[in-house]
Amino acid sequence: RRVHGENYRVVEMANSNEHDAIMKALWPEPIPPLFSLDAIAYYKTNEVASAADFKFIGLAVIVICLIRFVLGGAFHPYLRNFPSVFKSLATYVEPALDLSRRVKFAENLWYTCWHTTSFISGVYLWSQESWSKDLIAGDLGAIWRNYPTHHMTPAFQTFYMIEVAFWMSCVLYLFVETKRKDFLEMVIHHFATLTLVGMSYYWKLYRVGVVVLFLHDIGDIFLYSAKSFSQLKKDFYVNILFTIFAIVFLISRLVLYPFIVWSAIYLSWPLVCTPYVHRVCYGAYYILPALLCVLQVLHVVWYVMIVRMIFRAAKVKNVDGDIRSESEDEVETELKKRKEKATKEAKKQK
Repeated sequence: RRVHGENYRVVEMANSNEHDAIMKALWPEPIPPLFSLDAIAYYKTNEVASAADFKFIGLAVIVICLIRFVLGGAFHPYLRNFPSVFKSLATYVEPALDLSRRVKFAENLWYTCWHTTSFISGVYLWSQESWSKDLIAGDLGAIWRNYPTHHMTPAFQTFYMIEVAFWMSCVLYLFVETKRKDFLEMVIHHFATLTLVGMSYYWKLYRVGVVVLFLHDIGDIFLYSAKSFSQLKKDFYVNILFTIFAIVFLISRLVLYPFIVWSAIYLSWPLVCTPYVHRVCYGAYYILPALLCVLQVLHVVWYVMIVRMIFRAAKVKNVDGDIRSESEDEVETELKKRKEKATKEAKKQK
């Protein structure tokens, strides 16, 4: 009753007309609905994610948190004085930086390194997938087609579990990293992303999860790079990276991402919920689209903040501070300082 190994590949290569026939041969009886008593026995013998997967993810969370603390430290008052690799790097580049800027630099550089590594390794693994060419050609149905025979290579599965562990670590670190004006939005974003990535792995709907990760990673690379240079007071690089980030954010999260949301709402049900695959129908048709929509709302909110930041930064002719949220206050502070300086100079001239 359970399909393993090469059988996955056989069904995956089948066209749409052959798919249902093969599914009938593999599963003579329809799989029980998700919320039914009959499903309990079925799921015990047809696990999607094994106990070993959960153990690996739990261990990965611990390892990621330790690596992050060694490299980037933490902003919490009781932890910020501990040495870290990136704080030492900030001191080497700009010896005059205060502790607050060094800690923020280390935090942002950690995110820069993570999202860069995640994006490059993820794109490489994704390019080896049979459905990647269809998606590049604009076929959004490739994300959902031929479920539940989506086969993950061991390398891709390891990558995906590490991503789940990373977002778990982000949720834990929310309470020891820099508190920003959009803290509530970040809590919602992290929980929604973690739930989406985790459930997509558990239900073997990893294709939609990995596409969402790509669209997030590519923008975050430039965001956290700009914020890192901002803490070092390198305005020239900040302005260039922030401009690239604003453009990439617009394209990836407000142009391309809505197509993923559309495919989850209109394409997932007929392609995923065949008469022989009921176990994820509720997830594919209700939960995942809802989570994708939550993230889309946050994208719009943040882009409004980005546009406001652009207009505010234009007044001081550079983008300084924490771009996503703290920067608005810092720009206002910079404006006040310039006004006070101008007032003092005017008094001196008089």
